[in-house]
Amino acid sequence: MPAAGETRGKSAAGGVAVVVVAAPSPLPGDEAPAEEAASAGEEEAPPRQGSPMESAAGSPVEGSPALSDPECETALTLDDFELLRLIGKGGYGKVFQVRCALNGEVYAMKVVDKASVERYRSMDNIATELSVLRRYAEHRHPFILGLECAFQSALKLHFVMEYVPGGMLFNHLRQQEMFSEKMARFYAAEVLLGLEHLHTMRIIYRDLKPENVLVCADGNVKLCDFGLAAIGLTAPATQPSASGRPVLIGTTEYMAPEIIRMLECGQAVDLWALGVLLYEMVTGEAPWYHKEAKELQRKIVHTKPKLPSWLASETRSLLKGLLTKEPRTRLGVHPESEVCESDAIAIKAHAFFRGLNWRMLELRRLEPPLLPALADGALDVSNFDSKYTLERPEMSPPRKPLSSAMEERFSNLDLEYMSPETRDSVRASVRSSNASSVGSARSSRRSPTASGADSSLLRFAPRPPKR
Repeated sequence: MPAAGETRGKSAAGGVAVVVVAAPSPLPGDEAPAEEAASAGEEEAPPRQGSPMESAAGSPVEGSPALSDPECETALTLDDFELLRLIGKGGYGKVFQVRCALNGEVYAMKVVDKASVERYRSMDNIATELSVLRRYAEHRHPFILGLECAFQSALKLHFVMEYVPGGMLFNHLRQQEMFSEKMARFYAAEVLLGLEHLHTMRIIYRDLKPENVLVCADGNVKLCDFGLAAIGLTAPATQPSASGRPVLIGTTEYMAPEIIRMLECGQAVDLWALGVLLYEMVTGEAPWYHKEAKELQRKIVHTKPKLPSWLASETRSLLKGLLTKEPRTRLGVHPESEVCESDAIAIKAHAFFRGLNWRMLELRRLEPPLLPALADGALDVSNFDSKYTLERPEMSPPRKPLSSAMEERFSNLDLEYMSPETRDSVRASVRSSNASSVGSARSSRRSPTASGADSSLLRFAPRPPKR
């Protein structure tokens, strides 16, 4: 994700995204804060000999807890994954397309450098995102990207998500310059359902933009990256920067006026961002733009967006409602809420969405307006930036040693996690492999007996670790 308070570009059609990760961009900040932007963009050095990459790029290391015991409750480790392609890079680390050696599934893994977390003072973002993803794991939704597993190694944090091969909606919007209003309606509706689900769980997203909307293989979309999310009905508008100074939370083009004014924020900020996203989809430009962040903020707070006359009246009406500067009267805000809680029913009932079958949409039974080109099937990376996908997929060395204080904080971070779906998939695959091993062993014996199966074959026994 981009730096808190950083501007992105003039428009989806002509600007350049600050965010470079697509797929499960999942985690806290993909981009360095504004003060560190220059150093964050430097080319990273190749890994040292003997780095964790050596085992991750090939077969899993023997003795992995998940491999050695199909009933194991321990989260997966880096040794259980093969790095396939690099699909994104930012100030905090890299995002890889990976394959789990235990079940053969392809995922996206975000690798965050612990030293970068210390450098940008984003430990709280890490902890918050993990809390959000764990809370969401109990209440999955078709339009939100979920966490499959998480773990930490000595120098890195690893977050494994579903791999979404269609890449960022931003890229598709940039290619087409703008979407038809019918096309934009489909995406806005799916995003609204995702926001509604988050708000039901008392989660404020605070980072909605086309870079954080991923296009699935079937054309539906998912929200990703909860590094700026907040748990609760209200949240502050700022967070400390690397220098200790407060910075606004979010990407400037999508910031609601109350964030810029540094007021306490509620779920209404996500509805404002939905309005900005819709405007960008139907016009190809952001509703406000200026190359200077301060002037852009002034325009957002004090000027009205220009609504092209060629837009349908229903579209203009919805944009006016969502881009209302006063959060209490913004469309979709519950009229009796003291903290600006959202009420998606009011938005769903708007004429812009007339005729849309919301139930069928949530079941993903409506035909999406766009299917991403996937020549290489589940492994396709063509919808990600080639400047990353053509690089060798390898871990980066740490930029500097961790302080003893940060080492202690990371040791106390409860990061290990595996979703029930992933655990079941791994167990089923390991059991299947065990059964095959038993069958093969039996057939190779000269005089098999009903009770003669070697009990050691019923599990993958740990082997000596690689030297």
